Amino acid sequence: MTKEQIKKYFTKDLKNIWGRFNYHIFFTDEENYLNIMDYHTFVRVYFYDDNIEDKNIHHFYISDLSVEEGFRREGRATNMLNHIEAIAKQCKISELYLKVNKDSWMHEWYLRRGFRDYTLDEENYIWLQKLLETKDSGKED
Repeated sequence: MTKEQIKKYFTKDLKNIWGRFNYHIFFTDEENYLNIMDYHTFVRVYFYDDNIEDKNIHHFYISDLSVEEGFRREGRATNMLNHIEAIAKQCKISELYLKVNKDSWMHEWYLRRGFRDYTLDEENYIWLQKLLETKDSGKED
């Protein structure tokens, strides 16, 4: 999907499913991302692809997923992650990525949710990846 198609889909889906969330979507020449938040949960999702010539987006990079301390252990982050994954599949996004401190509890938390170690980054950080089966998996265009 193109950036505009993804923007349209996120807007439609967020209005129908995440009525309690506020969201802001940004498309500039430098960055393309969506901020999703409620009173106690926040996440930023970047849209990107490594191929500059291709106008379609194939990857989401999940950044800054956080839950306010007094509202943790209620499933809020898992719920947010599940919705992002469902939308990604609908948008034919094949891969989710995120970066986490490899020594933090979050590394294990993401591994339990289907992410796998992808590559080391800075000193204590590791990139995680989750491959998604989309509706068109295995089909040629």
